[in-house]
Amino acid sequence: MNISRPSTTENPNSKLKYLYKLCYLIPFIHIALVVLFWKEATDCYARIFIINIVIVSFLCFSPISLLQFDYLTVVLFFLWIFKNSNSETVKTNAACLDTNNNLFFNFSFKFFTVAIWGLTAFMILLVIILMVTLTKDFILQTPHEGPGLADDAINNLPLVKFQDYMHDNSIQRTKKEEECPICLESFETDDELRMIPNCEHIYHADCIKTWLQANTVCPYCRGDLSNINSTTINKRHRSTFATNILNQIQEMSLISDLENQNGQNQQPLLNRR
Repeated sequence: MNISRPSTTENPNSKLKYLYKLCYLIPFIHIALVVLFWKEATDCYARIFIINIVIVSFLCFSPISLLQFDYLTVVLFFLWIFKNSNSETVKTNAACLDTNNNLFFNFSFKFFTVAIWGLTAFMILLVIILMVTLTKDFILQTPHEGPGLADDAINNLPLVKFQDYMHDNSIQRTKKEEECPICLESFETDDELRMIPNCEHIYHADCIKTWLQANTVCPYCRGDLSNINSTTINKRHRSTFATNILNQIQEMSLISDLENQNGQNQQPLLNRR
């Protein structure tokens, strides 16, 4: 009878977790060393000890915080304040930053120097990435300047009342706008709006006219409208909102037919009298 023995291989992740927990001891060890050498520390090294404790605590307890712009800004702010304070102190006391062959002092000074320049370089990198990203988005989203659509094409865009647009089931969009994306004002029930045929976005007639006179893209989705002219507007959208008028005409014709029938039915009765 074979008895299976439990596997003795350790999970590599458990080792990493164990080492990470040991990292929690580093700030306390550092604080103990600071207390031990505090009497020998000058004003410069007292500042260095304090800021190093903060940096080590961040690195051990919450390293991701230093990747966040707000936390990084605060840490760098104090780093440079302490560095400038040390520079001013050295002017009056040249021996303020002497290590006196003390390994802990030497290590603290080098750690402080690497931290301030490393975090500063990382901040500059973040700012560059942010600026490149914002510039790229601005270039991609900003429509080109220059001649827009012809006035005939703009005037032939579908014209619809807001209440008809909201109740039109033929529009293939899950969410309908309730405010003009250009002026950001809410639509009123009786507002006459212009619709972009390709994407079915709606705008105040004056807003979209001014926009399309200088641009050839939809302000909301940046869809290309350069191929739209007075003869190529989607007929389905033009007829969609014309159905209301057609329905009214049909209703009027039905009413007139009913009135004619009622008149014919009443005519024999009048003759009998």
